[in-house]
Amino acid sequence: MRKLLLLRGTVGSGKSTLVSDLGLDDYTLSSDKIRIMLGSRELTSDGFKLPHSVNKQTYDILHSLLEERMKRGEFTVIDAVNSDFNSCKYYANLASKYRYEIAYYQIDKSLKECLEINKSREYFKKVNNDKVIKFHKTINKSDLPFKRIYDIDKYIDDVKVYKLDNYKKVIVIGSLDDKFDRLYKIFGEFRDDIKYIFLGNYFGNIDLCGDTKSYWLDKLLDLSNRENVVMLEGSKDSLLADRFRNKLLDCYLFTFNRSIYFCNSGGLPYMAERLNLISSYQLINGACDNPTSLWDTNTARNKGIIQLHCGKKSLCGKSSYCLSTLDSVVISGHKDTVV
Repeated sequence: MRKLLLLRGTVGSGKSTLVSDLGLDDYTLSSDKIRIMLGSRELTSDGFKLPHSVNKQTYDILHSLLEERMKRGEFTVIDAVNSDFNSCKYYANLASKYRYEIAYYQIDKSLKECLEINKSREYFKKVNNDKVIKFHKTINKSDLPFKRIYDIDKYIDDVKVYKLDNYKKVIVIGSLDDKFDRLYKIFGEFRDDIKYIFLGNYFGNIDLCGDTKSYWLDKLLDLSNRENVVMLEGSKDSLLADRFRNKLLDCYLFTFNRSIYFCNSGGLPYMAERLNLISSYQLINGACDNPTSLWDTNTARNKGIIQLHCGKKSLCGKSSYCLSTLDSVVISGHKDTVV
């Protein structure tokens, strides 16, 4: 999902080793790995070293790859020194554009340890001790203006589950597809004692031109400001992101009447063990053609969680509901009802 994790530490502090130990190589962009792909080892007076003559190209490619990952909402780790805010400013700008949360994990090794690690590295990876000392000093005299985390596994595993038992009932609504008049005929005025969750795809296509669509867009914005309304992003909603900013969610987990519900637009085949590692693209567009039947066959993985989505080629199952245009599930204290 939309999370960017910056590793912060001087040269030789063990950032790449940490990535490997945590099994996060597939989610990580490493400046050193890109540098090695761009240029061979360069001959210097001290022997062969990493090719620092391609430093600009290295970061141009890293930034380009990061933006492509952010377009898909991929969980991403940046393996670089990240010594001060100036070195992270580009990440902050991209995070704002693509609605990302940024956090950083700082490797607090002593200068003595870092110098020892640098000394023991493969010769071509070694850097001058002056550089190790400079970065170590910069890192330890200031914080980055982002959330600092102290446990990466916990950060990845932490997914918010909302408790909705203070509401009389919860209504989950499928795609709207421009049927706004019918929406208000079915539900009337939106009541404060009911939680409303929209699964996305508010307009029939991504074109938002015209007075009628402008009117309903304003209505949706008003709805999104209500405390008892949750709006997810669907596959047709890419142009709404700028207007709604952080109000269009990738997914929503909640508990009600001792049951756990998982809402997303596209549909998943089962509940991922580490949901934060699933891309926003898959949550919005779907991970397979028939998520409902697959979800029903993966009861052990799902641990009793009920999925609600509006993905393709699906019918309602025992523990996964696929909601078509203006279908809804009413969750009350008695029984879930598909309307």
